[in-house]
Amino acid sequence: EKYRSVANRSSLLFFLMTDLVKIHTYYIYSLAAFQQVFDHGIAISGSANPASNESEDGDGSGEEVDVSARCDVLRRNITLCVFNYIRRGLFEVDKLTVATLLTLKILVNDGEMEAG
Repeated sequence: EKYRSVANRSSLLFFLMTDLVKIHTYYIYSLAAFQQVFDHGIAISGSANPASNESEDGDGSGEEVDVSARCDVLRRNITLCVFNYIRRGLFEVDKLTVATLLTLKILVNDGEMEAG
């Protein structure tokens, strides 16, 4: 349950990749390709938690901070890996369109902007 935000962002990225075929039939990506990029994003995140602030009283709240920080790092790295993977295969004319689509989908998904 703690990694739901990472799963949510990852599914958003996958469906963005699969929807790119609507822009041009050249942009066809498979689940296997996404999975490789996703795994690479996890690998570059490292296994060390960025915020290693253990709570003094040992109540476990330090672990919550660590998981939250870890999720932030994972979301950022997976998003960057997927965007860079997609960007390399885009025609120059479509790069701004895809970057805008990605940004808007993330803002709507995160509740920072209303859809419609």
